[in-house]
This record gives sequence, C-alpha cells and structure tokens, in this order.
Amino acid sequence: MSPAPRNTALRDDAPTGLPAAVLFDLDGTLIDSLRSMTEALVETLAARGRAVTVEAIVAAFGPPFEEVIASVGGVSLEEAADVADAYVPVYYGRYVHRALALPGADALIARLAAVEVPRALVTSRREDNAHAMLAHRGWTERFPVVVGHDTAAAAKPHPAPALHALAALEVEARGAAFVGDTAEDMACARDAGLATVVGMTHIRSERELRAAGATHLAADLATVGALLGVPTPSAGSSR
Repeated sequence: MSPAPRNTALRDDAPTGLPAAVLFDLDGTLIDSLRSMTEALVETLAARGRAVTVEAIVAAFGPPFEEVIASVGGVSLEEAADVADAYVPVYYGRYVHRALALPGADALIARLAAVEVPRALVTSRREDNAHAMLAHRGWTERFPVVVGHDTAAAAKPHPAPALHALAALEVEARGAAFVGDTAEDMACARDAGLATVVGMTHIRSERELRAAGATHLAADLATVGALLGVPTPSAGSSR
C-alpha cells in the first residue's frame, strides 16, 4: 500500500490529505495520566509538608513540570527541581500503571505509521521521563524523535520544542500538524508556524485553545484522525 497524498495546507473548514508529519503532546493527548501524575505529586509534596490538591495541580498543568510544582507548591524553582527528582520514584514506583492510553491512541499511532507519516513527541515532561513512559506503553519505536522540556533551547509555550522536532524529522512547519491539549501546546505550534494545530478538549475550554492558536478542536483521537485525513483500516485496505 502506497502512502496517501499529503496536503500542506489543511484548513479548519475542510481538512484533506495527510500532513507531512505529526507532533504529539503526551499527557492528556495520548495518555490519560493527569490523575496519576497529580496524585503522585500530591504525595511527594505532602512528604515535604506542603498540602496541595489534585484540582489545583490540574489547573496549573501546561508549563514545564518544575514550574507547575513551584506554582502550586509555593516553592522556588530550585526546590521544585528537587521535588521533581523525588517525584520520579514515587510516580514510576506506584502510579505509572494507572496511566492508560486514551481511547484510539494505539490505533491512531499505528495508522500514521502504516501510511508513513513521521511522528514526534513534544512534551513538558523531562526527556528521560518521556522515554520511560513510551517504554511503559510500548511506543518507543513509534516515536523516533522525543523532545522534552529540557531538550530544546526553551520549553513550551516557546516554539523551540516544535522547531527542534521538525528539524530532527527534516520536515517544514507549513506541512506539519501538532496535537495537544493545553494553551502552551497551541502557542508552541502556532509560533513555530505549523499549518494544523489540533486542540484536544479534555482539560481546557475550546475558547482557550482557540485563543492560543488552535486551528482545529477535537474531543477524541478518532476525531483527530479524521481531521488529519488518516485512512481508517477499511479505507486503507481498499488502496
């Protein structure tokens, strides 16, 4: 089966064809990890005498993890880095098994691979933690390029992470798509010049995502696949 034709100018009202590459955020976009991450962080901060709620952490998600910790925990960025280090064994020791792939994630990733659309992960996690999650999910081979908040010159919402991923994939921004779930994702992709910026409406409002740069909105990954023109198994089998 030959790859489907690719379109470099998908429009919000009539997306057609396939993008030249797709950049994905991870948490809240491909995996349902926010609850497990926030509960692990609540436990880590509590061990340091700082009481925070899951709801407060979810509301702060988007920036790099250390910035989230500093904001909700009322600590300096230096102490937040220490908290982040302490969080890792807590999360991967007792909480990571609760992080499940969102419905349709495995299918969408496999379908993009089948039609040879390059993929990258662009996340606010540290790069080593992102690799650990990919290994946990069995997705390591699916994402040859992984950009964490410590990989590029700056973190989301700066465009540097998206530009870093595009350079690694050797794809121009105007032909690529970005899928994320926060305003930081949208701004990163918008300012990097990506043609298609899909906002997942799990934790942020449609209005907030649009204002930050989303060109498309999706409630689930099946809708994302349709927006990007990814062939369904039945459509692909007829090629």
